[in-house]
Amino acid sequence: NESIACNVCPKGMYQDQIGMLMCQNCTAGRYNSKSIDVASGHDRLADCTICDNGKYSTSIQSISPSDCQACDVGKHGIIHDNITVPVNETVTCNVCPKGEYQDQTGILGCKQCHAGRYNAKQGTSAHEHDALVDCAICSNGKYHTEVGAYSAQSCLNCSAGKKGILTGNISVPDSSEAACKACVEGKYQDMTGRMVCKVCVPGKHGNRSGEVRETSCHVCNAGHFCAGLDHIAAC
Repeated sequence: NESIACNVCPKGMYQDQIGMLMCQNCTAGRYNSKSIDVASGHDRLADCTICDNGKYSTSIQSISPSDCQACDVGKHGIIHDNITVPVNETVTCNVCPKGEYQDQTGILGCKQCHAGRYNAKQGTSAHEHDALVDCAICSNGKYHTEVGAYSAQSCLNCSAGKKGILTGNISVPDSSEAACKACVEGKYQDMTGRMVCKVCVPGKHGNRSGEVRETSCHVCNAGHFCAGLDHIAAC
């Protein structure tokens, strides 16, 4: 009888034809972890499950989803259409594009560079997109508030009347407040993106912060002298 003459195919295999002496291996990109007690779990190729999106397998006769390898860091998984079988990394994973990175494995999407950072590197080398530090920090005196920036030109200059703060690659300039500081009284800045403010010339003083013009520096009143920046003293 059949129970004596025939065995259900083992895990990792199937057979879609009758009267065969051997079972067929699940092809690369697939696995079959179904019980060997039920033939209906081994009677067609579709019983060999395709690896999940973001994973692939180069081996045949795989028996477990753990045999599927995750896309590496710096890459994201491609959502396959159940027609293209993920038989290798090339058809399964793409390098993250500009403005993004991925520091985890087997993820379908990439993470966007944080505000105050950018990644201008083309999506050709995974090691250029596998950590947050691949997203460069805007240079001193510049900032930006958007995520996913892919160009240094995305970084905005501190406005006139302000100077850039030295961040030292510790604090990220994700806002004007984080990157820029208003010129103090007795100083001004009529240009953007500068790291220092200009000082009122001797004999003049300023009485407001954040000034953008030299005309904000006032001549000392008669009988007084300017002892420095915002200080006026009587003779």
